[in-house]
Amino acid sequence: MHIISARIQVKPECREQFIEASRAIISGTRAEQGCMFYALHEDVHEPQSFLFYEEWEDQAAIDNHFQEPHFQAFGEAIVDLIVCEPDIAVMAVDPQGCK
Repeated sequence: MHIISARIQVKPECREQFIEASRAIISGTRAEQGCMFYALHEDVHEPQSFLFYEEWEDQAAIDNHFQEPHFQAFGEAIVDLIVCEPDIAVMAVDPQGCK
């Protein structure tokens, strides 16, 4: 399994536009094969700070996700809404746990 966390800082005046743009990628992604969990979270102390938290079966599922039309459209839709490039981390989960 792989975990992705993507932190996104949105311009304060663009918060509602960002949330609206996120609806299509969330519903589309949750329907993808290999997607185990996909959610958007908003920082309660910093309302323009968001986190996508994702769980994927494997790297192939992630690679396919990046090719999906809803993923491409989301990137285009938010380019003028965000402060800077998203901070993205991809982690592989050891099925045996930490030893």
